[in-house]
Amino acid sequence: MKAIHGGKTKNDKVDSHKIASLIRGGTFPVTFVYPRDMRYKSNRKLVDSRFSDPNVQKNVDLDIRLINFYDEQLSGVEWYIKKHAKINDYQSHMLLNSVPGIGKIISLVILYLIRTFF
Repeated sequence: MKAIHGGKTKNDKVDSHKIASLIRGGTFPVTFVYPRDMRYKSNRKLVDSRFSDPNVQKNVDLDIRLINFYDEQLSGVEWYIKKHAKINDYQSHMLLNSVPGIGKIISLVILYLIRTFF
């Protein structure tokens, strides 16, 4: 965010204002969302076999196991959040969900953060 607005003051309130201004003006930086078959677990298959050194293969295999473990744990946390989160502003929640790249969890986080500032 500092690179975008170049100000000395950097905090969540300033950042959210700048992001809102960029979105409103249509100049928010566009990102590329990879197709589903290129994301996550399908992209992890046989990664360790790309390296010839057995030590590197073992290290990569361990890293992939850790990532898979954290994926499973985070899925449980996300399920819990979706089930127990109170949506006080349903219209804003649906509007945030309509933005490409903002899913159910991120929209809830944004709404809860907004409530703490205002």
